[in-house]
Amino acid sequence: RIGRCKMLIEDVQYQSSLTEHLRSRNYNAINVKVHGQDKYARLGAVSFLVQDGKVLFPRNGGKIIEILINQLTGFGIEKHDDLVDGFSILLAYVIEKDRGSGSAAGMLPRPKWRDNPLPERKSGMCPASNRPYADLGS
Repeated sequence: RIGRCKMLIEDVQYQSSLTEHLRSRNYNAINVKVHGQDKYARLGAVSFLVQDGKVLFPRNGGKIIEILINQLTGFGIEKHDDLVDGFSILLAYVIEKDRGSGSAAGMLPRPKWRDNPLPERKSGMCPASNRPYADLGS
């Protein structure tokens, strides 16, 4: 397989053929079942990891992290949500694999430097898209 990266592909309709095509080209592509959940349900199922500080975002992560955070904080209002969908599928996959490894995702220690988290975002304008976003609350 090429590299150590895994390509997680939502296992719906024609996308399973994409996984097979990538595997035939020696990519580590994995079908991920979403169990009939829509994007809202998938994000809701993993949002506790962000709220509990188990998922950390780099302060200087570049444009893609800024776009992801804007999509997360503007979810349901933002025009685009593909990064949010991929993010929630990734976290669900990590949780599933973590359960199989014998460790518990809920047992991960909170890093000491995260004791002073970034301030909560409120409603306003998304800097990346200049569109409104809503406070998702805690």
